[in-house]
Amino acid sequence: MKIKDIPVNLLLNLRNLLFIYQVHREFSNDKNYSVINLINAIQNIVKDEKVIKFEDEYVLTSFLPPIPGKAFMQLIKSTPGDNSRYYENVNGIRSAPNIMHIAVTNRCNYDCFYCSNINRDKKNELDTGELIRLMSDLQDMGVARIGLTGGEPLLRDDIVEIVSSIDKRSVSILHTTGFNLSLKKAKELKNAGLFAMGIGLDHYNENICDQKKGVGGAFKTSVKAIKNSKKAGIYTILQVAVTKEMILNNELMGMVDLARKLGVHEIRFLDLFPAGRLLNAGRLPDTGRLLNAERLPDAGRLPNGGYGGADLPDEKDIKKIVEIQKGINAIKG
Repeated sequence: MKIKDIPVNLLLNLRNLLFIYQVHREFSNDKNYSVINLINAIQNIVKDEKVIKFEDEYVLTSFLPPIPGKAFMQLIKSTPGDNSRYYENVNGIRSAPNIMHIAVTNRCNYDCFYCSNINRDKKNELDTGELIRLMSDLQDMGVARIGLTGGEPLLRDDIVEIVSSIDKRSVSILHTTGFNLSLKKAKELKNAGLFAMGIGLDHYNENICDQKKGVGGAFKTSVKAIKNSKKAGIYTILQVAVTKEMILNNELMGMVDLARKLGVHEIRFLDLFPAGRLLNAGRLPDTGRLLNAERLPDAGRLPNGGYGGADLPDEKDIKKIVEIQKGINAIKG
């Protein structure tokens, strides 16, 4: 592993170099640490990733806070021992989780075939004050990334206030179907401090996407939300729930083409797992005949996701997804 393998723009930036020096000082009391080890650690992080310059920061991967920044330093410091910080970071020994996902509501107007939230109480949810205190507690604990999910978090009228309660010690990521995301709302979230938005879009074919989401117009809603998120200056992630049939039919590159067309900062392939609607499924629920979104009832809903049966991805499929993701990240530009 060589220093030249690390992206040049990451090193030829005075602010980044000063930040790396801060990290060096945090690690310097650890007998396992050396500058060479730090270079190797950075290389291990970026070797299969596409480093993205976003505003005045660099995103090594959205599974880590951007650098330089307080959230990344929060991540570095959230280990049990001051004198073993390098060893503990490298080996994942932490005093706080890297990320916590908070379902700020269980309400949702979609009916996705893979919904993990299907059986939860839709009426009782934490109020604004309780959620703000929770965000503060998580940050005091040392959590560097806070994911806001649901249900559909944009159904909460106070979502901007909740986001604004998260200070720079953590980055916030909102996971959404894109429902109700106007440009005005996206700008409000950006001004409140939202770093990233993960928007679900589960197929490049509009009808199939709507069927998977269980709602007519879901594809158009996601596309509009992606555009508004980008216009507002939010780091925008297209999230795809990958089925085995998508892998067998070589449909993932179609999603990559759509992601390029929309100009998102990142595409995430999410593997499905047995939870909620899929809790007892080795196979995705067979809901019968695929319905055409143009013939939906006024409510726009498709029963049980409206999506035909398909096998859950297995370990071999997940490895293939990872290889595809690595291949995408290796493409320049």
